[in-house]
Amino acid sequence: MADEITATVGLTLSKAGLKHNIATETFRRTMTGSYKEGGVQSIGFAAHELLVISADLGSAGLGYFKNLDGTNYVELGVDVAGTFYPFAKILANDPPNLISLASDVIYAKANTAAVRLLFEIFES
Repeated sequence: MADEITATVGLTLSKAGLKHNIATETFRRTMTGSYKEGGVQSIGFAAHELLVISADLGSAGLGYFKNLDGTNYVELGVDVAGTFYPFAKILANDPPNLISLASDVIYAKANTAAVRLLFEIFES
């Protein structure tokens, strides 16, 4: 079976005379495995922390991330020799983010206070 994962996205911008529209597009992806991992994790701000993903997930494919905090942002990133390098910032009240992942080893860090991060990782 193909195209088990479907997402729809579009964008409209209007500010100070600048107008731009990206038509709604449907994105389809085949889920190569049969596992997904995720939930809600409290992410602290003092140090970056590893997202809790079980060993059942064979390979990360598509990540769905939503910051549930109303004030603070959270960054997603990698750890290289103990140093955190963010690759994405999810603002408070942002819509969910879909990211194609190269790895299931993902770290997160909040900016000022702990946030709750909703995440789902799908094999695809």
